[in-house]
Amino acid sequence: MARLFKYQWHRLSFWGIMLGSALGLVWESDSGLTRMIQSPQINQKRARVEHIFRDKWAALPAFAHAVPVFSRFFVAECERHGFDPFLILGLVDVESSFNPNAVSRVGAQGLLQVRPATARAVLKWIPPEERPLSMNLLDPWQNLRIALYYLDHLRAQYGEEQAFHWLAAYLIGPARFNEVRSRPGYQPSETAVYYRRVMRKSVIYGGKRSI
Repeated sequence: MARLFKYQWHRLSFWGIMLGSALGLVWESDSGLTRMIQSPQINQKRARVEHIFRDKWAALPAFAHAVPVFSRFFVAECERHGFDPFLILGLVDVESSFNPNAVSRVGAQGLLQVRPATARAVLKWIPPEERPLSMNLLDPWQNLRIALYYLDHLRAQYGEEQAFHWLAAYLIGPARFNEVRSRPGYQPSETAVYYRRVMRKSVIYGGKRSI
């Protein structure tokens, strides 16, 4: 029988989440409570994610030692937000090629290439107990958490079944995406290529063929 722990969500600290992640637990919302449970399926996902990060970060000694704990955190955070971890792995690959130190020409940073202005906006949506004391988008833990909150917001805006739309908005920003797609004769090009790349990478890592 799986061990079950319950915490008041508003009291659940960042370090509590880190501990739960390190122990291989998954988060589920339950009437204002957060549950952490052991699951064979989650353990399989975690093992696969750990294998991938171990390979991708092998040449990055500053991060390689953190692979086991970060992989648990990665899966737990994806599950907490209702995202397939392999979809997010595909997004990480396309955005930064798994480089936590990546910085784009327009200033997007880290694993999921979050812009500082976007991160500052997203931090307002994150419960106070989960916010970092200082923002560092080159910290993969912070970068992942902020990016998932942002993706969650975009998914709520465009709809669960509209993955193309919320991934396109993630790429070029929701304001620009809404403006572009409202033009007569709109034909996705850059965003369609991006979506296909993310989905192709996701399938390679173990995700579903479509969402």
